[in-house]
Amino acid sequence: MKLRNLLPKDKEKILDILKKIHEIAIFKKEEVECAVELLDSYLHDHNQIQPDYEHVVCVDNCDNPLGYSCFGKVPLTDAVYDLYWIAVDPIHKGKGIGKKIMNFIEQKLIARKTRKLLIETSSLPIYLDTREFYKKIGYLEISRIKNFYSLTDDKITFEKCFY
Repeated sequence: MKLRNLLPKDKEKILDILKKIHEIAIFKKEEVECAVELLDSYLHDHNQIQPDYEHVVCVDNCDNPLGYSCFGKVPLTDAVYDLYWIAVDPIHKGKGIGKKIMNFIEQKLIARKTRKLLIETSSLPIYLDTREFYKKIGYLEISRIKNFYSLTDDKITFEKCFY
């Protein structure tokens, strides 16, 4: 496995990964649409629409995407980043791909003197594995906004500081 920047040829496989995650009821339709919108803006206009978004892809030895992530600098901050998306092909879940992607992003951010990386997620039971993953790799829950996404779905923010 290796990591590299997103290339136009990766789009179809990334769309397939997002579709699989939607089919197992983790990503909602609207979430997939948002992820696709960010992919398209990055691939077509990334220096114009949102120059701070970055996409990292983890690929196998044949250069096929196994997972990807989108992250970017939070506007109006000096050194804070958000993780917008991390998605791993469900057939490769549990093989260290997500951890490898996160380590790669963190090393990039540390080299840039980033202060912290923030991650927002849902409190729904389907996201329990996601929340546990973030905790396992050193992220702390720093806030919870009750009934944010819906009446029974809180927004949870995780943080890792690099200073």
